[in-house]
Amino acid sequence: GGWSPYDNKEHLSPGALKRYEAMTGITRRRMLEGEWCSQEGLIYGDFDEDVHVCKRCEHKSAPAKCPRMWNVEKKRWRGNVAWRSVDFGFRDPFVCGWWGYIDGMMLMYRERYVRGKIVADHARQIKAASDGEHISMTWADHDAEDSETLRREGVPTRRAKKDRPISAGIDRVMKRLKVDKDSGQPALMVCQYCTSTLGEIGSYVWDEHKEAPATGQDDHSMDQLRYMVAGVDWVQRSSVVFTWLGLQS
Repeated sequence: GGWSPYDNKEHLSPGALKRYEAMTGITRRRMLEGEWCSQEGLIYGDFDEDVHVCKRCEHKSAPAKCPRMWNVEKKRWRGNVAWRSVDFGFRDPFVCGWWGYIDGMMLMYRERYVRGKIVADHARQIKAASDGEHISMTWADHDAEDSETLRREGVPTRRAKKDRPISAGIDRVMKRLKVDKDSGQPALMVCQYCTSTLGEIGSYVWDEHKEAPATGQDDHSMDQLRYMVAGVDWVQRSSVVFTWLGLQS
């Protein structure tokens, strides 16, 4: 079987686990017991544990450095591109996702998903976790004060690019979940140890009446996921423009 909310119960909002336990049928099997069966209304229904979850590490706990991204034996940068994405929160969880770009695929290889901490504390932990890694850019939610706090603590950010309507950002993510026929791999994967993010993917559902994600759910890592994909799309488009203008080798 796969991960389940029980793997992440210390980070779930009050009452969330009870909601999962009250579910029945396919919904219960997928969202509580970790079975990746189909569910009507699930936003990222194409997300498949066998396809989109990276399980290359055999550790009982998350390794300090992702071996797909970093040469942990020689403690040397392998030359891969890495970014971070932040969604602010205090009562709601503060989320920071670390992302790598490997052979055309985005890989979320680390997460920070914590409630009740001030931004300065998060900044110190983000810097410590990123030590020795070459982070080229950090996208952050639109909060000037919190972003300034991160900057002063040594974590400079760039304003996240938010799609409107939100369904446009979700569509970006959906496109990256598709498996390439030639390579046989998707354009987006999530590490098995990013349990909070995986938990949100498994419970992120549509509100049929509003044609938008249902409110009142744990969806903060889903926000940073959209920021990251939109940011990478922007970087890729900009790179093409810069090359055409002769401004980039």
